[in-house]
Amino acid sequence: MNQSLCARHLEAAALPLIDIAGLFSPDLAERTAVAERIGAACREVGFFCVANHGVDPALQQTVFEQARAFFSQPEAGKRALDKVFSNANRGYEPLRGQVLEAGAPADLKEGFYIGEELAEDDPRVLAGRFNHGANQWPSELADFRPTMERYRDAMNALAARLMGAIALSLQLPEEHFAGFCRDSMSTLRLLHYPPQPANA
Repeated sequence: MNQSLCARHLEAAALPLIDIAGLFSPDLAERTAVAERIGAACREVGFFCVANHGVDPALQQTVFEQARAFFSQPEAGKRALDKVFSNANRGYEPLRGQVLEAGAPADLKEGFYIGEELAEDDPRVLAGRFNHGANQWPSELADFRPTMERYRDAMNALAARLMGAIALSLQLPEEHFAGFCRDSMSTLRLLHYPPQPANA
């Protein structure tokens, strides 16, 4: 989505769009100025969107292409990677596989969950910690895994930078939350919403 179109959508939704280019500056004053805008958005609205985040647009495009390729596969291929086969809550979630409220209809979307790749002998895996373990990968899509791992790493780096800004917005040292950003339990979740029925 181009930035002007994005800005119009955000204006309609009343979500602040914050240019975070200053967070990449070596100048603490510039980083603090952005952090103050982020802090205000968190206190006044609770959500915000970012622009100039530094994530490679070509990588973003490849993520969409690879996600489209995965979700376009025959159902049997996707079902072979169903999350039910994972001890780490990783892999494919089929259409209508999630219900968020008791008695509500199932969500009309399908998803794919990816986290940090951990070996079977990792202490966190051996301890049975939730959401820790190996991912399931589609073997027929050679570029899927490297693309998603690069994107997940880019998102984790961006999240850590934003946490530094939030720390500054609270008048804390910029590295205050850094320990919480290591060995994170973050999940990259790809979602596909097929055409919806009229009575959805």
